[in-house]
Amino acid sequence: MMSRLSILLSLGLLLSLAGRSWVAAEAPMGADAPVGTIKIDFADAGVMKDFKPVKRYLVQNAPGFGGQPGFLSSANTGTEGEQLYYTARNFNIGDQSVKLGLCFQAAPETAGGVSRIMLCLAESTKVNLISEPKKLGIRLFRLESPKDPARPWTFQLTNGFSTRDMGEPFALSTEDWYRVEVEFAPTGDGKNLTFKASLQQYDKAGKEKGALLRTGEGKTLLSVTQYKITQMVVGALGQNNAGGATAFDELLIDAQSGKAQKTQAAAENPVADVVFPAASIDPAVQAPQRTLFGSVGHAIHNANFYPDKKDTYWEPVNVLGPMLDARLGWVREGMYQPWFANRERKNVDLHRKLFEGYLDLYQRHGMKVVLCLMAVPPKDQWVKYNSDFFDYAAELVRKYPCIRVVEMHNEPNLSFFWKGTPEDYVAVYGDAAARVKKARPEVQVAIGSVSSLSWEPGLQWFDKVIAAGGLNFADAVAVHPYNRSLPPEVDPHSTLTPSRPGNQFEESVQAWWRAISAKIPPGKTIKVYFTELGYSSLGQGVAGTSGEKQQADYLSRLMLTYFQLRLSGIPLEAVFWYDFKDDGTKTDNGEHHFGLIQSDMSRIKDSYNAYRQVASYFEDAEGFKADPLRVRSSNLPDSLKFYVWRRISDNALVIPFWKLSEPDIGREEFPTELTLELPKGFEIKTVDLYDINALASRPVGFREDHGSLAVPVLAGPRAKWLVVH
Repeated sequence: MMSRLSILLSLGLLLSLAGRSWVAAEAPMGADAPVGTIKIDFADAGVMKDFKPVKRYLVQNAPGFGGQPGFLSSANTGTEGEQLYYTARNFNIGDQSVKLGLCFQAAPETAGGVSRIMLCLAESTKVNLISEPKKLGIRLFRLESPKDPARPWTFQLTNGFSTRDMGEPFALSTEDWYRVEVEFAPTGDGKNLTFKASLQQYDKAGKEKGALLRTGEGKTLLSVTQYKITQMVVGALGQNNAGGATAFDELLIDAQSGKAQKTQAAAENPVADVVFPAASIDPAVQAPQRTLFGSVGHAIHNANFYPDKKDTYWEPVNVLGPMLDARLGWVREGMYQPWFANRERKNVDLHRKLFEGYLDLYQRHGMKVVLCLMAVPPKDQWVKYNSDFFDYAAELVRKYPCIRVVEMHNEPNLSFFWKGTPEDYVAVYGDAAARVKKARPEVQVAIGSVSSLSWEPGLQWFDKVIAAGGLNFADAVAVHPYNRSLPPEVDPHSTLTPSRPGNQFEESVQAWWRAISAKIPPGKTIKVYFTELGYSSLGQGVAGTSGEKQQADYLSRLMLTYFQLRLSGIPLEAVFWYDFKDDGTKTDNGEHHFGLIQSDMSRIKDSYNAYRQVASYFEDAEGFKADPLRVRSSNLPDSLKFYVWRRISDNALVIPFWKLSEPDIGREEFPTELTLELPKGFEIKTVDLYDINALASRPVGFREDHGSLAVPVLAGPRAKWLVVH
């Protein structure tokens, strides 16, 4: 799902999308692009002289938006989209801000068909606003069969290459008027665009302002270099089918000087950019060697590899210190073939030198590395460089013992990352495995890296890899078991009925491993690595949480669940939180907020403290064993999750626990009494409570009666654990 190969690898595919060119409707406004406001009334057929609205659109003289007579109505028939309107004037969005607005009425909610209402800037009047890239704008989108028929519409930003939802789905009322607006403006450095979008509801006469249904703002996903920014035109579309818009009125185009905006912004915010230098790393500090816990790094996500990136903080000199402080012992780093093997590509030697410096730093501090190779499939333009790439990977494996695992690709079951077949995957990475094994036989080769644990398309893809002989050269399998936005105890793709509340995810992993085990060749041992998992602290995207607090709550529970899976027999070698620090600061992009630390390393998040406490206390994955003792709750029997572990070194009982659900609104923690039948001959000395919320442990009172232990505690959504000495 998450770690993204450069957009360059998929750009060729995206640009190859073909679509029908639409007949342009040109307004008689001239070809220049002056600053100012233009309002186009669709009731005036003169502004649409080159458009033939006979089939789909008709001018109506009835009151339109704001009560003024005249608007354009849609027949809402047919299944194909047709362009509603294109202006003739060009706008330079590198030097201007451009605000667009459009009023419309919606069809009845009961109507069928895919529906799009779009307002965009495009490179030319030939761009298909539905299917082609090279456009920037907003759209209201409705599926033919929405998940929730009562709320079928979504408000989206579209850049032609992808779309971004702005808020949850909603309903549009029949006959009410709506106004969509979006404003694009250049950023201060001129390399990107900001946007502000809104959807406003009005009454049936278009007079009284109703609810502000949706807003969105931020930066566009792609830089201005992806567009011919000096010649953008304005386009509007109402897809002509049942379920689309029924009427259009008052197209607004407001262009203002971007230079003036930059000057004003600089005056309002005179503070210069601040760079936070890397903290010093104690040369004597070593990573724990028997730990289960790690994180995903993006060492090459810096300007040396991506010239447009300003983020220097991903380099290990910045992230390794906090990783060691959190007692993490594993890091996963990706190595993309075009940056390291294509000798015709610029800076390959520099990239190799830098990356080896990163590995050298990891090795000096005992950090174990999973090296994720991102080769290209056969028949690709870079195929001749695969051999060179694998030879270089083998050289790194030979030179750096810190590389414990070589992971073969990232989420190859997704076409975004792997354009070949499962059989291609086995052929390409079987070659890679032979080379790295020859360099250092003890290094582990992990195949799969599949998204996700119980997702049927991923399972089917992996079955084909195994059928093609993938396990013959593998030492391990890798999976990305994201829980999406659901709690850690839930597998979003599983149909498994758990044996007790809160056990579904754990039992899904057990079922998945049984299925894999049945396919392992006789005499072969296979390990498991979960090389991506996690939650965003932003309430957007497929893995969003309600904020940094819930991200930390979920992390504490997820990591202890994986520890239990290790103790219960799953050969789980390591788990990797995606990812160690935030990838950016966009407040409308959940992908930027999976980290434990802010993107510029200036602030740790609550999740960092949670992970540090779990990883520190349970640093020795081999020093515990599962215990069959049962715990009972006095008043939360179906809402409490717990495990019982025995620490081998001193025979102490360790009991993690947390509350699964929120029975009463407004209460964060609930008092309950935990009761445990003690093993025969177990004499209690003290009981300590480790509370992640308090960042400390403390002794607590308890009762012992006829071989039974009772401890009163507060159970909440973040994990705690009792230690019975």
